[in-house]
Amino acid sequence: MRLKILFEKEKIDERFSGGWGLSYLVGENVLFDTGEKFEFLENNARLMNVDLNKINKVVISHTHWDHVSGLWELLKRNRGITVYGCPRFEEDFKNKVTAACSRFVEVKEMVELEKGVYASGEMMANYKGEVVAEHAMALDSGNNIAILCGCCHPGVLNMLQKITGFFGRHVDMLIGGLHLMDKEKRFTEYIIQEMPVRVKKAAPGHCTGSEAAARLRAIYKENFIELKAGMELEI
Repeated sequence: MRLKILFEKEKIDERFSGGWGLSYLVGENVLFDTGEKFEFLENNARLMNVDLNKINKVVISHTHWDHVSGLWELLKRNRGITVYGCPRFEEDFKNKVTAACSRFVEVKEMVELEKGVYASGEMMANYKGEVVAEHAMALDSGNNIAILCGCCHPGVLNMLQKITGFFGRHVDMLIGGLHLMDKEKRFTEYIIQEMPVRVKKAAPGHCTGSEAAARLRAIYKENFIELKAGMELEI
């Protein structure tokens, strides 16, 4: 199963657009999040020979601006896209999706979107005084399981527990934002020490934070992947 990193904070070279948020393409047609700006997504897709017109499913991890801002132009160009999100996403967001002639599907529990491609189902978190609904993606290639996460506001270990409980198998790779950049050092260190017990390879990006990423690199060694826009990974 092929995963393309369409948008991330870092980039493989200066031709690519980097910034806040993330966007990952599974195969040719399933997109996870849309980053901070459609123009950035479009530029990187062109450089990676990705046809955005083939995208017919979009999974939105949560509705913060840096994960959804590229969505609206994509929906204008690709009528009939199915958008998967949490039941407790804001009604304004759901209505905006349907107003764009697209379908919004609420994912309460783990569901298979197509062969080997899953949405994890809703988990809740409190972040800066607001309640945030978030879910992740899981990819099962038959040999490996990878998890794609947007920000892990509900906690990366909680999300891992839910997904591994569903599959009953070890997670081979965790990819995406872990939101450790603004956490206390003691909390961050606990997460970092626990992760290798639960995940074989780590590819942290977006909101993980440079200090936490450096610690994960030191612990994971050859099983650490430096995530950048323009990369392709085999799951």
